[in-house]
Amino acid sequence: MDAPCKGCEYREVACHVKCPAYRMYKRKRETMKANTIKQNDVLAYLGDNVKKVKHRMRKAKYGCVVID
Repeated sequence: MDAPCKGCEYREVACHVKCPAYRMYKRKRETMKANTIKQNDVLAYLGDNVKKVKHRMRKAKYGCVVID
């Protein structure tokens, strides 16, 4: 996603404050970033649980006792 400022004929110093196209772009970018953070949290949670289960299964396979 490219910023709308590239090639804008009305571009000047501090134009982001009053540019409606840039505000819409920024809002979309923030929602995409929030969704990415949520997705990464879920994937990290699942990955940690998979590691825990594999660890417990390895311990059980070799006769060790795991008390968690």
